[in-house]
Amino acid sequence: MITKGNVFDGFLSGKMYDRLAGIFGFGPSLYKKAAELIVIEQVQVILDLGCGTGSFSAAIVDTANIVGTTGEIHGVDLSKKQLDIAKEKVEAKGVQFVPHLCSMDELPFSSSTFDLVISSLAFHATNPSVRRMTIKETARVLKRNGSFVLVDMTRPKTIFTRLLYLPFSPIVYGESARDNWNNVFPELCENEHLALKTDKFVNSFVRFQQYVKTK
Repeated sequence: MITKGNVFDGFLSGKMYDRLAGIFGFGPSLYKKAAELIVIEQVQVILDLGCGTGSFSAAIVDTANIVGTTGEIHGVDLSKKQLDIAKEKVEAKGVQFVPHLCSMDELPFSSSTFDLVISSLAFHATNPSVRRMTIKETARVLKRNGSFVLVDMTRPKTIFTRLLYLPFSPIVYGESARDNWNNVFPELCENEHLALKTDKFVNSFVRFQQYVKTK
């Protein structure tokens, strides 16, 4: 049962999590493609929501070239083990990583703190109320004209892909992930003055969306 969200600890965390993610198509190449889609000038402070082992943050450091050695990334997750791996992974690339053990709908930051907020493959693992509050919190902690990048599973792009994933739909696209299937995020974000600027598929069933805070 999902409360705030799935907590990956123990055997399924850390490097094992990364290996399993790669098997299911969520490896470095996916994060690299997503990072390449980000359109933003160099930033100083990034927030990674549900950061896991920091794969998307690491890809942004490598690929997007938007955070220099003087910038920093803050990561929020429910698992200390995941945060430890994320810190190790990102700081090995020369960028400071600050871990925060908390839920992404209850952020311990002042308003207008971050230039960029990111989240990858975390929203579908939470419940609808957490997603909605997370979007409100994202709008609060973002600076004006800052960006929110959401990368997550969605309704597969083609009918053929949907049929392929039909046997897994109760697991991957269950009741709790209906928001992802129906792509309700543009409307929810618009309500918080986050305007959709980019909406693309990274692969057949993972979507990239970039929003900009307008006020």
